This record gives sequence, C-alpha cells and structure tokens, in this order.
Amino acid sequence: MDQNELRQWERRCIQEEPPACTAACPIHVDVRSLVGHLQQGRWDQGWQTLARIMPLAGLVGRICDGPCEAHCKRGEAGDAIRISALEQACVRLARSEYRVTRLPGRPKRIAVLGTGLSSLTVVWDLVRKGYGVTLFEPGDVPGAVLCDAYPVLTPEIVAVELASLETLGVAFETGTVVHGQAFFEDRRDRFDAFYIGLDAVASVQWPLERGARGEVRIDTGTLATSRPEVFAGGGVLSTIRRVAQGRWAATSMDRFLQKVSMTAGREREGPYETRLYTRLTDVVAQPAVPMADAKAGYSESEAMAEAARCLICQCLECVKVCPYLENFGAYPRKYVREIYNNESIVMGSRSANLLINSCSLCGLCEAVCPEDFAMQDLCLQARRSMVQRGKMPPSAHEFALEDMAFSLGEDFFLARHVTFWVEYAPCEAGFEVFNAYAHRMEVHGP
Repeated sequence: MDQNELRQWERRCIQEEPPACTAACPIHVDVRSLVGHLQQGRWDQGWQTLARIMPLAGLVGRICDGPCEAHCKRGEAGDAIRISALEQACVRLARSEYRVTRLPGRPKRIAVLGTGLSSLTVVWDLVRKGYGVTLFEPGDVPGAVLCDAYPVLTPEIVAVELASLETLGVAFETGTVVHGQAFFEDRRDRFDAFYIGLDAVASVQWPLERGARGEVRIDTGTLATSRPEVFAGGGVLSTIRRVAQGRWAATSMDRFLQKVSMTAGREREGPYETRLYTRLTDVVAQPAVPMADAKAGYSESEAMAEAARCLICQCLECVKVCPYLENFGAYPRKYVREIYNNESIVMGSRSANLLINSCSLCGLCEAVCPEDFAMQDLCLQARRSMVQRGKMPPSAHEFALEDMAFSLGEDFFLARHVTFWVEYAPCEAGFEVFNAYAHRMEVHGP
C-alpha cells in the first residue's frame, strides 16, 4: 500500500469527520466535546474546550448567535440542542482560566482599527503569533461599541478581556481619528499591515477600490482590499461570523507578511457540509429543556439536562455490529493507518499482524457502512502482500485453511443421518412400545 492508496482508504471512513454543528460553525468550535463535558457538569473542562478555539471566549461565548443550531442532528428528532445557551452557561459557571501562550516576537507590526468583534479577533490571533499589534479606538473607551450593541456585555466583562490583550503586549490608542486618509499615510512607514473593523469603524476615506454604493471592495475569501497591505471585515450581521471574518483576515495577514499563498489549503475555512453519518432510527424525539429564568440563563442542573439530550454524533456503524472491529478499540480509519505502518516497517515488531489476521472476511462492515468501507478487502490485501514479501509467515492463517479443508473432507463428519430403533413388550392388547431412541449410529431390530 502506497501513500495515495492509504489516503483513499482513509477517506472512505467518515468517523473522524466533524459533526454537523461543528462543520456549520464559522470558527468550528468543538461542540461535541464541549457538550460532552457539560453533560457531566465539568464546567472547567468545557471552558478549556471552548477557549481553545473561540477568541476571547469570556466575551464571545456570552453573545454567540449560534448558527450551528440550525444544523443540529437532534433537531431532526425533537428540538435542536440550545448550543448558544450552553456556551453562555459554561462561561458563567467555569472557574478556571485559559492559559494563553505567545510565540516569540516578530519584527512586523500591525495596525487594527476599532474594537469591534472582528478587530478584537484579529488582535487576539496575531498577537499570539508574535506580531506587534496596536489597536486604534476612535472613541475614548475601548470596547464601548460592544457594550452598546450587546446589553449582556457589561463594561467590567469587556475590560477583563481587553486587559488580557494588554497583558500579551497589545498597545491601545484611544481618541484617534482613523477615518481620514491622513491616518493611513502617516502610518504607512510604521506598520506593515492594516485591518479595518467595519463592525466598529463605519467608513474610511483611504485610497481603496470601492463598490457601486461607495463601500470598500473586499475579497470574500481573503478579506483583502485593493491595497495589498490593507484588509477589512466584520460588516455582517451575525455575531460569530464577525468573529470568523476577523480570524480569516488574521490568517491572510499572517500569510501576506510571510510572503506565502493567502488562498492555499483554506477550502474548509468557514461553514461546510460534513460527511459524518449519524443514525437516528431509534432516537426518541425530545423537547429542549426550559429555563426557569430566561434572563439569567441555564442553571447548572438545567444546563446538564439540556446537554444530556445531545446525540454526541458519530458514525461507528460497522463497530456497532462487528465484534472484531470493536475488540481492537478503534475504527477502520485508524486501522488503515496501523495496517499501513505494519506493512511499511523495516525493523521492529509488527504489532498489527493480529489485527490483520483476525478478520473473518465476512463483509458485514461493508454492508452497513454508509461509504461501503470493506475491511475484509483491506485485511486480505495486507495478508497477501506481506506473505508474498516474506513479512508474514504463511502459518499465520494457513492453519485455519487446513483445518477448514480437513473439516470438509471425507475423514471428518460432525453428523450422520438420523436413525431410529424401538423396543416392544407384550401386553393385553398385543405389544406396547416402551422405548424409542433417536440419533443411533446403528440400526436395531425389535
């Protein structure tokens, strides 16, 4: 098996595809892991899961509008999981802090305009990569635009999140006129890239290409403008999509400054369709757990009950019906890698020999798999290849073949035709049958 064949086999197993909620999330929060922790009341672990993906999770987690909920598989059997409400509960109930690390400093400097969600995301992502970042706020108080747009965000909550950025080395400049062309011209020599947060800065008079209504023209994939060093985003209604546009712009700016392709390998950036299959045949419809206090959000018990409705989507259709696949504790995609490594190893123990030789080649896995993954073909191919190359002794499966041939041969029988014999005793009516036997190897007369 070569690398190309390995990839083809791997692709046919969909177990590692993300669930529909994660695929639909613009920043791909690991909802399955998050909700799995909340089912057990593990608020701190849930917070860690959320904060690994979501920038400034203590802020964004309170206001995420949850477009993922429309794609929740539970919604096909009752109400969809209230993921946004669970995120809010997790942020509120967790007690641990997420440790933020920063890469070594880089010489490039970046200017970010506005303290809206997209701008703060750009700052969060790029400062952690080591860039020097300065955040320019037209008003007197950074983050005031967020408190105005989202009543749930108090000045104290916003201040805590901005303080975490300052700890990482972000510089803040308030009361700065950013709209005019003079701002850009005066700072072109000081900064290597610029980001305009359109969710906080209404318009700029910079020398940029514009659309029919005077709006700044932006590439939808990279968030680049007509000037290579200027990027912009955030001019959308969805809360989490503003965050996503900031993340996409940060990725583009990082690539621009490193002088590499800004488009390569970004096919799954943003929402996409997942191939993961989740069987709903035996799933009982359930309504969402109501809140006793809608303003306060889910209590601990309510959040745990709502999280418990989650299906923790995965496929594993073959593992559910095959003791062989279940016995080795994984699923075909992982088995493919083990078998590939087992075939490729030059020195050392071939630990996957047992896996390869234990398959009975029945084909049940292929029959139930949504993608027709044939584990029996993979194992048989591996057996033949390794025996031919002298990497596996024929005795590994030869005994089973010889035993089968003997069992089907003339020298071995498990059963013969049924024969009967009976015994009679005299009685007044003549004779009475007093014994009847079956399954005798010889025939007896009366």
